[in-house]
Amino acid sequence: MPSIESSSPQHSALSELHRQVGFELALDAYHGGLRRGAQAAARGAAGGAVLVTCSDEFQGELRNAFERDVARPLCSGSIVGPRSIFALSNMAGRLETGALELAQQHFAARNASNERVIVVAIMAHCGAVLSKGDWTYGRVDRFGVTSSCCSVLTRLLEHDDEFDAVRHPWREQLNAFFGPERLEALRGLDGSWRLLATAITHAVLQGESGVAEVLRGPTQVSTHVLIACGVVLNRVGGDSVLPVAIHHLHARGGEVELIHGASLRSTPGALHIEHVAGRLVVRSDEHTESVSARRAQGAQRGELAAQTRALRTSTDALTAARAKLADEELDSARRQVEKLRSRPQAWRVYARPVLRGLMQTLGVVAPEFGLAAMLVQSGHDAVRAQRLRKLLERGPSSAEARQTLQQIEAEIQQLGHRDAQEVLDLLLEEREALLS
Repeated sequence: MPSIESSSPQHSALSELHRQVGFELALDAYHGGLRRGAQAAARGAAGGAVLVTCSDEFQGELRNAFERDVARPLCSGSIVGPRSIFALSNMAGRLETGALELAQQHFAARNASNERVIVVAIMAHCGAVLSKGDWTYGRVDRFGVTSSCCSVLTRLLEHDDEFDAVRHPWREQLNAFFGPERLEALRGLDGSWRLLATAITHAVLQGESGVAEVLRGPTQVSTHVLIACGVVLNRVGGDSVLPVAIHHLHARGGEVELIHGASLRSTPGALHIEHVAGRLVVRSDEHTESVSARRAQGAQRGELAAQTRALRTSTDALTAARAKLADEELDSARRQVEKLRSRPQAWRVYARPVLRGLMQTLGVVAPEFGLAAMLVQSGHDAVRAQRLRKLLERGPSSAEARQTLQQIEAEIQQLGHRDAQEVLDLLLEEREALLS
């Protein structure tokens, strides 16, 4: 991946984080780079730290190191000791919706500039065992017994009748965001790499969730958000980390600017895994085949225009107000996309989370409007498109529209980056239909 071409201290520190993506590092070296990047992102700003990781006891080393090397040096003087981290520890390490919004409330800016920086570390994990000179991933020695690691991701790949009999919310969420195609591809990988590729994919997707959440709820206070995603490798003798993504966003005045980003792909077949000088190296293949959303979903444009025009010309004051808010959100997304287009790498990394954040926001301010917009994303699924069309023709309540959006929102994660780009193009080029 190319690094940022700039000699400024901020860009130099972020360039270091960029270059680390895909290269295994010692835990302290990684945290040192993360701390320098956060300090450079907003010099003199008040700080806050968020750690998202698996409940597994093997993540204890990560938790202690993150508090010592990142959280305490960054947090403001009024936040001391164990109060320096907003921590989420759950099955597989999932970023729960609303967590970043709460963290921004908790770490209020207390400096003269009223500016703050929030560091968010999202860490999946994977065991690594050396046997006869070869590394095998997905197993770890627990108290003298070899077992799967991450156990949750291992179970995600299994077919087990228990999951049909007893509800497992963590598995429902992971299934929804991985999607059937990714899971099938992961199940087909060589066993020595399967769990590692699963952990990489998981961390990348969780990072996109973080970006979408920041885009959905921008703050008025100047806030730099640095989202670092990785896979902690649980090894005998000390953990290491494989960085898989880095995102720097700046929110202020109700707008969010995507300053910088780099990420491995979430497509299992695009990952190339090898060892170089005894360290793990993972690269992404940028070239992927993709069904054209413009061809497959272009037929929905007329329906989108008709539905949105009906919303805009409604005589109901509340509906008209919601439509106006939706127009503003589309304008904001359009400005975001225009900036991204000039940076091909960023356009690839952020097309899907920008689309997801836009859909989430439309679901809040004008769910009927968002439902019409989802017709564009439904071009690959004729049955779902027909269901949405009938719902719109009938006139859904706001509650019905929001519930439907929640059910299909995770499916945006199934889109390839080119498909996501083309869906955004279709939505945002309808300016005359939406605003006239």
